[in-house]
Amino acid sequence: MKVMSEQIKMTDGELKEVRKLQDEYQKNIFQLGQNTLRKLEAEEALKFTQDGETKLYEEFKKLRQSEDGLIQTLLKKYGEGSLDLKAGVFTADIPK
Repeated sequence: MKVMSEQIKMTDGELKEVRKLQDEYQKNIFQLGQNTLRKLEAEEALKFTQDGETKLYEEFKKLRQSEDGLIQTLLKKYGEGSLDLKAGVFTADIPK
């Protein structure tokens, strides 16, 4: 059985509405794509920042260990006291 087709001319107003809806879809899809790219860039920047922060924390721990080692070395050599870095002078604490 063959089906007959009938062409019906849409009004200009209806065509205008369909085109407007298609344009809005296209604009929305484009904006979603832009937003996705911005999100990916932000996630990449965050990962870069977090990786840098991790490296800085590791360096901080190493510095603290070096400081602890230096303090122990200086305590053995000079004993308890205070250090004036500007003058380069160590003042020993005198027990009372």
